[in-house]
Amino acid sequence: MICALLVAIGVTETGQKPVFGFQAGDKESSTTCREFLKDLKGRGLDYSKMILGVIDGLPSLENSLESCLTYFFVRRKSGFFL
Repeated sequence: MICALLVAIGVTETGQKPVFGFQAGDKESSTTCREFLKDLKGRGLDYSKMILGVIDGLPSLENSLESCLTYFFVRRKSGFFL
């Protein structure tokens, strides 16, 4: 069984890095990603105020973000430093 953990972290203009949310899923599917993004929006995340989105190259998340964001960057790398 494949398990996935989706995490949304922001970076503010002042450099703060708030965690907007996280969700465990049974797999990295488009349905799981859409539910995660819908939950974030339902809890008040305003996608229109976002300037840039950066993701790790997961195709299902990339497809889901296309419907929410004007600009986002796909970074295909195994590790990120925050």
